[in-house]
Amino acid sequence: MKIILFILINLFIFTTYTNASEIASKEALIKKANKGNIQAMIELNKIYLFPQTKEGFEFYKKWYNLVLKNNKSKDLLSFAKVYNEYKSMFINGELKYIELLEAADKLGNKNAAIILVNQYKNDMDFSRVVGNYEKPKKFYERVVKKINPKDIVIKKSNEYSTMDIKKLKKAALKDNYLATRYLLKKYLRDKKYLDEYLAFEKKALKLNESKRALADFFYEYINKTKGIRLLEELAKKGNADAIATLATKPRNGFRYDIKRDSKEKLTDSQERIFEILSVAAKKVYEDSNIKIVAKPIPKNTNYLLDDSKGALKWQEFIINDNKPYLISKLRTTISNNIITYDIYKDLREKLEEKEIKEENIYTLRELSNYYKRKNKKLSEKYLETASKLGDEKSSNDLANFYTYDKRDKVKSNEILEKLASEGKISAINDLAYSYYKSKDIKKAIEYYEIAANAGSSRAIDKLRIIYHEQKNYKEAMKYAQRCTLFDNPSCYFYVGYYNHLGLDTKQNLSEAIKYYKKAYSINKNDYAANNIGQIYLVGGAGVKKNLELAKQWLRKSNINMAKNTLKKLGAK
Repeated sequence: MKIILFILINLFIFTTYTNASEIASKEALIKKANKGNIQAMIELNKIYLFPQTKEGFEFYKKWYNLVLKNNKSKDLLSFAKVYNEYKSMFINGELKYIELLEAADKLGNKNAAIILVNQYKNDMDFSRVVGNYEKPKKFYERVVKKINPKDIVIKKSNEYSTMDIKKLKKAALKDNYLATRYLLKKYLRDKKYLDEYLAFEKKALKLNESKRALADFFYEYINKTKGIRLLEELAKKGNADAIATLATKPRNGFRYDIKRDSKEKLTDSQERIFEILSVAAKKVYEDSNIKIVAKPIPKNTNYLLDDSKGALKWQEFIINDNKPYLISKLRTTISNNIITYDIYKDLREKLEEKEIKEENIYTLRELSNYYKRKNKKLSEKYLETASKLGDEKSSNDLANFYTYDKRDKVKSNEILEKLASEGKISAINDLAYSYYKSKDIKKAIEYYEIAANAGSSRAIDKLRIIYHEQKNYKEAMKYAQRCTLFDNPSCYFYVGYYNHLGLDTKQNLSEAIKYYKKAYSINKNDYAANNIGQIYLVGGAGVKKNLELAKQWLRKSNINMAKNTLKKLGAK
């Protein structure tokens, strides 16, 4: 039996899935990539998860400047999308990702422009990345005139769950797995959608990810056998998710099979769903005797193992084929399911071992995170290994671990010093904050100034605070004014405050009102509203006394000073 299985597996490998001769070797792709071939860089990620390894990480750092010289906007955008997956690994990766998008946009790539606009609209602190607020603002105003407003999407965590059927169908037919899943759920809600569902199914079967969603849907709800068949069709075309699913077939929750009859009692909501499913099944299979039966998966592990024997050949195939992306896909599929995590413990550990040996940074990250509460020593070990491989995020996390868990500021600062020397802006800020907390203000200012000169809004605001605390209002005003470029309401308030009181500057009440109003417009700042009211109440320094305006602004404030002033004025 083992011999037959071995022959079948090898026959499958030879005839249907990734023939070794069809896939370029890693060495050949590296050679092409070194000459600036972006498609080779992308293939290295797709096949070998190259950036996740120490070797690949070093190459991608080197290739970044090579890519920026490329004059093909589509290639630039393709690389940017890969870089976006791994930006947390690189020093100032987010900034570099923006730089790639900007390069593609300059070459006229509309999609790059849309991504940038969307990022700006969805990230209220976008200026934190690009150095100042005006740059993305001007970019947005320029680009938004050239692109369709429908292309600008505000991201929501439950985006698909709130879409109507028409929009979901449109997204699903663009080969979108999640959109297809949500669409199929909506089709289940009412019998009136059955014809529409059947028409959609024909189209989805010609796609890739939508077909996988359909396969999972069949496996879970209608016909397990058909679900497996569809997954196998996708697997033969190299769909890694389909292969990983086939290798871990038992699912959590209910399993549905088509049966001829059933004596199981179901809840009212289940009856309603299964009645609809039965109609769907009868339409598909033209069998009026078919009835859908809910069969809960028992907690009995042996049952699940027996049920998963068909998955064994796929597990062996993945291990023997030795493709990093398949190994990683199977390990994450197993790890992300509470049932398969324990059932396939030996297999999971074997895969983890394999990836650790390959120096896979992402696997080390995940293992460190998993053991964070269960085994801190082991978590630290994995984090240290990933940090030594050059992973910026792991180094940053390790510094935090030494700061908050081990209370070892010296060790933490050593890591931050290294990251800071490499130009990591957030590390420079963290190091500055560490010195600030330990009362070494001179050192704190030194590092905050480095970060501020690199465009960090956090550093600029912190310098304003430090100089304000030292009562050096001239310097505080300078940094407050710089900070307003980021539309920071606190900075607007303090520019107004220094003008209001004439602290190390000539008193200018009209300027004070202007900046207070700006602060109020952003976050309804109570102190700004009160101060405007107090200025109009007294007048002077270029501002006329105006009791009505004073009352209007005092009413906008909820602080006691404003309320008490209104009482004295006999106003509500």
